[in-house]
Amino acid sequence: AGPVGPCDYSVDDHLWIGGPATESCTTRPYCLRCLRPPRVCVCSALPEKGKMTIDTNIIVVQHSCEQRKLRIGTVPLVQLCLDESCCKLVLVRNTRNQEESTDAAAGGVAMDKGAKSWMSSDDIEGRGGNSALENAIDSGNALLLFPCPGAVDIETLSLPPCPASAPRSLIVVDGTWRQAGQVLRNLPSLKEAVASKRVTCVQFAEGGRSGYQFRREPKAHCLSTLESITYALSFLDKSNNCKLASAHMLKAFDRMVKLQMSHISGAKGVAAAGREDKNQKPKPQTLD
Repeated sequence: AGPVGPCDYSVDDHLWIGGPATESCTTRPYCLRCLRPPRVCVCSALPEKGKMTIDTNIIVVQHSCEQRKLRIGTVPLVQLCLDESCCKLVLVRNTRNQEESTDAAAGGVAMDKGAKSWMSSDDIEGRGGNSALENAIDSGNALLLFPCPGAVDIETLSLPPCPASAPRSLIVVDGTWRQAGQVLRNLPSLKEAVASKRVTCVQFAEGGRSGYQFRREPKAHCLSTLESITYALSFLDKSNNCKLASAHMLKAFDRMVKLQMSHISGAKGVAAAGREDKNQKPKPQTLD
């Protein structure tokens, strides 16, 4: 990617945080790079020369519900920092929910269309997420970040070097814990690859505490998707370029959190979760 200059701003009726603008509303400017209003622009934290490439392929398998959280989600920040060549998004949809949403949008009554069915599609910009996932599975060099039974702590994982022609891939699920389990159980190719050990499941022993102050995590030690990616990369990719890219991702995340917190009344944040044992790991989820 070429050098990126100062932020340019445009105006679009459809980029209101609260929904599309109406005739009674005044259109608001938004940043053409991070697609956020100027007061919550994160571009000062992004790489100055544009998106960066790293030696590890990041494949985010995202539950479609996360698409509603583009302004406060962390995957868009990852995509702003990493080049499309090493960062792919696979969007997994619940087709029954899609039908219900369509009915409701048309003014009808949402009806149960029967048993849930799932489908995956390339990300909305057509960057080949599905093919990247299948290629990663076939390469034999893929890791799935998920606490399955038998998952290995990434801090103690010993991996042989990968050839340049088949770089290592890190598959990360974006969604709530419940959504993540649903997604993985309904992706047959990935489920079979985990069962046959063609994909290695990894987890964190000591991931630290999340800086996601305005969103409640199920446990105090749970991390956001962006934080999970940067923590995993600290063990998988020791190159200076990856360290710099991770620093930009964390800086953008920190800026987003601070800007959001500044608009929360009292800026007190969300009460810490994890009323049970704060050091307890997430319970392993089976993919059966």
